[in-house]
Amino acid sequence: MDKDSNKIHDFIKSMEKKNFPFKPDTDFYNKVGIKRKRWAMILRSEVSPTVKEVNAIAKYFNVQITELIEIEK
Repeated sequence: MDKDSNKIHDFIKSMEKKNFPFKPDTDFYNKVGIKRKRWAMILRSEVSPTVKEVNAIAKYFNVQITELIEIEK
């Protein structure tokens, strides 16, 4: 994954409101099935999320998967 282009990170930032950053809680981690450390690594583009993880994140935020992944042309 290109470190300059992390659509999951960009999506989370776009969902945040001024002075209200997204802070994942236990419910979030349980529903998406990603542990805290791995979530942080995904946001920092240190690892690429699996298809299952992207599906779970999209389902949690009720968005299309295409909003969270970079599609090569």
